[in-house]
Amino acid sequence: LVIGAGGAARAVCAGLLARGIRGIAVTSRTPPQGSIFEGARWVPWDERDNTVVTADLIVQTTPLGMAGQPGLEINLDPAGEDTIIYD
Repeated sequence: LVIGAGGAARAVCAGLLARGIRGIAVTSRTPPQGSIFEGARWVPWDERDNTVVTADLIVQTTPLGMAGQPGLEINLDPAGEDTIIYD
């Protein structure tokens, strides 16, 4: 699960796809423009917590949670104990 739709999210998706990773889900507060995430599936923001359950990797690429920004509201409790979470 890639959280965000900016340049960092595109770079993460491109890197994963280049390494043969499939089943990439992308979510952000606003849908991405065009086909910048070709090969990945879009998850609406209000469904992000449901995707955590099946994610092997969660990469947070937004400014949420940084100084001066609101916190990232996502429930990571359902993530598996082997899930890798990167912020």
